[in-house]
Amino acid sequence: MKAILILVAGASLLLTTGCWSSLEIQTIHYVTAIGADYKDGEYVLYAQMLDFSDAAKSEGQAKTKQPTSYVGKAAGKSLWDAANKLQAASQQALFWEQVSTIVVTDNVLKADKHLEFLEFTNRYKEIRYNTWIFSTKENIEDIFKAQTFFKFSPLYTLLHEPKDQYRQSSSISPVRLYQFIRSLKDKARSSYLPSLTLNAAFWREDGKNMKLLEIDGADLFQTKRWNGWISRTDLTGWQWVNPKTQSYPVALLSDDDISAVMLFKKPRIHIRPQAKWDKAYFDMTITLDAHLVELREAMTENELMERYTKLLEGQILHVFREGIRIHTDVLNLGDTLYRSNPRVWQQMADDHSFVLHNDAIRHLKINIHFNDTGEYKFVPQKQKDEDK
Repeated sequence: MKAILILVAGASLLLTTGCWSSLEIQTIHYVTAIGADYKDGEYVLYAQMLDFSDAAKSEGQAKTKQPTSYVGKAAGKSLWDAANKLQAASQQALFWEQVSTIVVTDNVLKADKHLEFLEFTNRYKEIRYNTWIFSTKENIEDIFKAQTFFKFSPLYTLLHEPKDQYRQSSSISPVRLYQFIRSLKDKARSSYLPSLTLNAAFWREDGKNMKLLEIDGADLFQTKRWNGWISRTDLTGWQWVNPKTQSYPVALLSDDDISAVMLFKKPRIHIRPQAKWDKAYFDMTITLDAHLVELREAMTENELMERYTKLLEGQILHVFREGIRIHTDVLNLGDTLYRSNPRVWQQMADDHSFVLHNDAIRHLKINIHFNDTGEYKFVPQKQKDEDK
């Protein structure tokens, strides 16, 4: 019996595969981000790889140097041609399954090559649909080499982790690849890509300016066509018609000085479309929760609400007009008409699925629910009248 057990054990060892072909994490060439540019009739493909050799270090061990970031660059008549050149020049096989971010330049968008790029990512099966996607006017290599705080990995930057910053200040919502592709295919909706830039104006390390990533605007699309770029400043107000908005601070100015700062959260948007005289009109009601962060000017609660209501209405109308300027339905008003009455929408839409005009927003109402004033006290209306 003992002999039989020994023979069985020996056979099991022979049949066990083992880990002869396993690779250490620091020897695997993981591509973490890809970028595309278009110059002189050729595609330029970029690939970012990070050094994972420090991954096994013990917790609490001080970081003495910035993690190494490698950027590959190859040009080709097609994206596949450029990708093959990158692969041929790499010292080991490239693994594309860990790509978490895609960046395209405005050269790609202006040359109307973004659909070809999406075709490339769609057929490259290792690239997943839940990657983030951005646009940029910057050199992609500079974007991939942006600095980080505390010598953290580039994985802890806006390029790879945009959600945390958006939760704190919901300006322009980050976009996943599948969301962008889905919105491009929706004939009644506009699409957008947040645009990345490098900003060296605010943070310094050992007395030297740090070049850090920032979202400075968005590239807008209608019916798969790129229509233009709008700055983050001109898009202020876009967040009030985005149900994903979590919180965003707004300063109330008076003679170029700050009178108050309010934090607005959780917009509830109701849009009622109506067709009249062969034109589309929209009645909008937006309800927001508000928290008073700073009050530097004596005023009543009603005064504060009236001034903020007027400010937010103005922001939304400005975004609407910016969209009209580039023939793009930034607020996706036309989509509400399409959902409620597709036949009427079809009659009104032009060749680019655009149904808007300068007077399309007929009524706009802002409701502010004042949740908290903190330690700040308003001036009673009676006292305000007596001081006049």
